[in-house]
Amino acid sequence: GQSTRPGENLFNAVHVLGVVCASVGLTITMKMGTLDLPVDAWKWSVVPVIFIVALPYAFVFLSWLYGVRKEADAGLMDEKQKTDLLKAGTTAWLSSFPITVILFLTSYGDAQGAGTVLWLPVYLFASLLIFSAGALYFFRKA
Repeated sequence: GQSTRPGENLFNAVHVLGVVCASVGLTITMKMGTLDLPVDAWKWSVVPVIFIVALPYAFVFLSWLYGVRKEADAGLMDEKQKTDLLKAGTTAWLSSFPITVILFLTSYGDAQGAGTVLWLPVYLFASLLIFSAGALYFFRKA
């Protein structure tokens, strides 16, 4: 059916792209962790992977935010969308504590292990996945 909320299609597209980018990023990161290579052999690829995988989401999200700010009077984002983003952000933030503890414990005993390099993309992509999935969930919830 036709969208009844202002900017609903764009809101959904931004967060579906967030889920896709986060899932791709986590998949690539987990695959990197299974490679039987010394960490030094590929540790410099982590930041470019994060950048390349997250770039489409970052571009669309920032464009959407710019449009929301520019069209504030036109009602591109309603109060429910604002509340849903707040709930999703809070959920992602609260989830970051156990994620961080798990990543710390995973890499703590192995100073040369994959966890010493891969904790950042896992953290970023897991947080993005929780945020975008949360935004979609809360937005679709009555």
